[in-house]
Amino acid sequence: MISCHIDKNIATLQLSKPSVGNALGADFWKEFPLAIEQLQRDPEVHAVVITGEGKHFCVGIDLKFAQQVFVGPTDEEGRRQRIQEIEDIDIRKNFFLLY
Repeated sequence: MISCHIDKNIATLQLSKPSVGNALGADFWKEFPLAIEQLQRDPEVHAVVITGEGKHFCVGIDLKFAQQVFVGPTDEEGRRQRIQEIEDIDIRKNFFLLY
């Protein structure tokens, strides 16, 4: 979902899922922090530009993904499994990477 190109000390991260308006789904929340962490470790990168492929930069969070994250299953085992999946993705961590 995310591609990266570095030119003259500027990294460009491009959201590459134009068929869904570059909506932020599970793949984004896994790939984005990894890309940012790699760029933070690269002393040649002085700036990061985030763009979106296609007509829209980004339409926001993928609503199907959001429903899975925020509504989730109703049975106890399903809830435990969903909590583990959310902890694995850890959306909250991704926001702090930007600071």
